[in-house]
Amino acid sequence: MSAENYPLIREPRSLDYSSINATAVGETDKATRNANDDSKCCNKFTKAYLDAPFVARDCFPCVFSPKEYFMNKLPVLQTVFMKYWQKRYVKSVSFFVADLIAGLTVGLMLVPQALAYAKIAGLSPEYGLYSSFMGCFVYFLFGTSKDITLGPTAIMSLIVASLVSQLPNPVPYAVALSLLVGITQFLMGILNLGFIVDFIPHQVISGFTSAAAITIAAGQIKELFGLQIPSHGANSTIASHSHSFIDTIKETVEYLPTTRLWDAVLGFLSMGLCIFLRLFKKHIEKMMERKVKTVDQKIALRFLWLLCTANNAVVVLIGALIGYSLCAMNSCDSLSLIKDVSGGLPQVQLPHISLPIFQYLNFGIAIAAIIGFLESIAIAKAFARKNDYKVDPSQELIALGLGNIAGSMVQGYPITGSFSRTAVNAQSGVKTPLAGIITGSVVLLALSFVSSAFKFIPQVSLAAIIITSVLYMVDFKTPIEVWKIRKIDLLPLIVSFLGTLLLDIKYGVPAACALNIIYLLFRSARPRIKVSYSSFTIHFVLNGGLNYPGIDFFARRVHYELDKANKEGRKVKAVFIDGSKMPDIDYAVLYVLEELISGLFHQNLQVTLILQDQIKGVVKSSKMQKCLTLVATAKCLKEHQTEHNPYTSLT
Repeated sequence: MSAENYPLIREPRSLDYSSINATAVGETDKATRNANDDSKCCNKFTKAYLDAPFVARDCFPCVFSPKEYFMNKLPVLQTVFMKYWQKRYVKSVSFFVADLIAGLTVGLMLVPQALAYAKIAGLSPEYGLYSSFMGCFVYFLFGTSKDITLGPTAIMSLIVASLVSQLPNPVPYAVALSLLVGITQFLMGILNLGFIVDFIPHQVISGFTSAAAITIAAGQIKELFGLQIPSHGANSTIASHSHSFIDTIKETVEYLPTTRLWDAVLGFLSMGLCIFLRLFKKHIEKMMERKVKTVDQKIALRFLWLLCTANNAVVVLIGALIGYSLCAMNSCDSLSLIKDVSGGLPQVQLPHISLPIFQYLNFGIAIAAIIGFLESIAIAKAFARKNDYKVDPSQELIALGLGNIAGSMVQGYPITGSFSRTAVNAQSGVKTPLAGIITGSVVLLALSFVSSAFKFIPQVSLAAIIITSVLYMVDFKTPIEVWKIRKIDLLPLIVSFLGTLLLDIKYGVPAACALNIIYLLFRSARPRIKVSYSSFTIHFVLNGGLNYPGIDFFARRVHYELDKANKEGRKVKAVFIDGSKMPDIDYAVLYVLEELISGLFHQNLQVTLILQDQIKGVVKSSKMQKCLTLVATAKCLKEHQTEHNPYTSLT
């Protein structure tokens, strides 16, 4: 496993295992396997832990080092203390060049996307750029992935639109939402609550993402055709997807006769160019995998790859040149241009938070925080597996939360990780999160020197970028796989998809998660039981755990099988219960089992129960004296082969 595959900030020491005493490691492994020896482990092996390389730290879980704690919470500090930084980065120009190229490439991709995604959020285009640079700077300090890039995304912009775009002045609410979402994510990270996303299955996210992509694309059709749709309410910048998908389709069909010819022509040409450059990029990558002999060929292929990667920037640049040419000929009205864009850097100020703002956003804060983290951590883990390193979910929450808090100080709206930009970052050969500093600097340069040219960008160019970006998010593969594996798992996917598409983006995921949790509880209340008969014995095999929601069902099943046997004329003398696959047992289960077995004993039935060793320890340590006597008596009765076993045998 080469060091180059790890992000720079995740390798605080060189991988030299000779510094660890073999005897100490062996003794430590033995000690950590015994939970009662934790304190002994801490005292005896602290020195070995501090001398160990990063990847060997799992052998010493009980040692606390203030230096290591703060280095883990602020990962960039590790670069100050480690030799790897000095040997591999400071003395090697190639690492800096790789990060520079990756940062510039992502920056060229981010600027036009930020302008477009701000329109999805129902905000003026410059707010997309305001949201794009602080996340890059903050993640460099606190993030644990070398590949991921933070910034505005289509899904997060749609969530913002669903919450604030109906308002006459949505900007204060969007900025306040960024601050509140950041605080929520930061607190979740500090409290290690990243496990919450484990309750959101993949099929729910698939349905949500597909519905969100369709909703976003439908909202941009009016821009693609240049439809003259009156604005709704006082806010003239309201996105058409601020209301439901059905309303958007109806409105588009109603105003389709108002299509502007040149807007439609430029829009479809821009979409065609985006799709062509994406497809051509794949062809270029195949050519780059082959052995290229000459330097000129390598440079040419690299240039073509960069051109195809920055396809959004190419489309925006061409559109801006066309818009500028038309304005120079006094024909600005031939195309729908952005026109009103505030230039320069944003003001640094604290967002205004008031009780009415908090009450208005309420449930949307949690939705934006969880969806934002889920989108970001899924991307981070995917690229960590691909490039052979690890990410810390709780630390990712902290980094994302601080990124949103910092972004709110410069009038940004909530951000998260972007899959498309992260993929480009990785393909560009990024080595460290330092590339994020370059990307953020590109955005700042665009705000400082190029913002005056944004007013010439046609609306259809941004619409073409949005539509071609989100259509790739529609997931056809997951529903097919779910159908083949287990059809009932399609139900949460359908609820997530239809809830997001037809109701509101805020309701799809919560409704699907609630349905999925109900199904999990139902399965817990209906344990899988295999029943068989042999001579005078009924065998009950529990294929999994048994807890309090399912114990009553199990007891009813035992009585049902006994009544069934009596009706069929079978003579039953013994009941055999195999609970060897039960990982644990709780009080409610013990209580009902005691009643069940006592009832069977009064029916002159011999009962045998098999449990795992750790469950026997739980039973013996219980304060229920009656249950303890019952278990001890049963064990004694089994050992002595008593003729009528009144209760339980533990093996």
